[in-house]
Amino acid sequence: MVNLIDRLPLTRALRTAWRTLRLPAAAFQDIRIIVEHGGALHHYYLTARVQRLAQRGAQGALGTLALFLLLSSVVQWQADRVLRANDVLYAELLSAAQAEGSMSADELQALSSSDLAALLRERTGVLRGQVDAAADLLSVSNGGWLASLGELGVPIVPDVGLPTDGRGGEDVTATAAGAGEARISDEVARNRRLMATVRMLPDRLPLDHARLTSEYGLRRHPLTFSRNLHGGLDLVSDSSQEVHAVRAGRVIFAGRSGGYGNTVVLAHPGGIETRYAHLRRIFVARGDSVGEWERVGIVGSTGLATGPHLHYEVRLLGRALDPQRILSLRRQAP
Repeated sequence: MVNLIDRLPLTRALRTAWRTLRLPAAAFQDIRIIVEHGGALHHYYLTARVQRLAQRGAQGALGTLALFLLLSSVVQWQADRVLRANDVLYAELLSAAQAEGSMSADELQALSSSDLAALLRERTGVLRGQVDAAADLLSVSNGGWLASLGELGVPIVPDVGLPTDGRGGEDVTATAAGAGEARISDEVARNRRLMATVRMLPDRLPLDHARLTSEYGLRRHPLTFSRNLHGGLDLVSDSSQEVHAVRAGRVIFAGRSGGYGNTVVLAHPGGIETRYAHLRRIFVARGDSVGEWERVGIVGSTGLATGPHLHYEVRLLGRALDPQRILSLRRQAP
């Protein structure tokens, strides 16, 4: 029988074994096997019950083998997955360490994953300290800007999307690690609002080579002799008499205005107005859009004036601000 099976093709043998395993219980019968040995006959009996038990044992062994192979495949798949994840993690750790640049690529590749992780943890701690120090410096700077704007009475813009001067000035940006990220992000956002506020303010005078003859503040009027607030600057120039718009804006008034004489008032983003008074001649009309440094008039002495000069004011929401302090603040802005 063994020799016969050996001669069968493997596929036929497997097919025969599979059919045997699938035989119904009723298909088994008692079998008697007679073997001649040494001139004597030997009788062997293989009952149907034993055959059925053998079939069940083979089925159980086959099921166990299949389950073992399945579990082995799952375990191998999971192991391969973990190995691939470890390779990816190691590559990311290596890339992060190389980006820091304090060690060569060969030195880093000689380190294990745990060593690389420990190195990055150490560097992250250093970076966190640097971030905290940067946040402290930015907080002090923001406090100074806030105090200066508060003394001028300038409210902080609620959103950095409000118009800025359009002439550049990089926004302050920062990157942070760990617990310092939220703090420095808050300080950066605060600084951007402060800088947006400062950049809305005029940063020049409307006359070329202007010379100051009267400052902002309380004074006695040279004609009425009454003591009141001089809400702007009196300027003269020996080289040019043309008066220019300090910022782009829209003309909301152009004409005669009491003691101001011939006056031009420009409206700018953020509730800011600039006023140019005592003009001899006006070049714009109400509703005109005026570009930055576009001329709006000629220096004169109309209204209550003792001689040719320009009276220049900056107002925020109707309140007069000190133009000199605004210029000083703008010079400090990045």
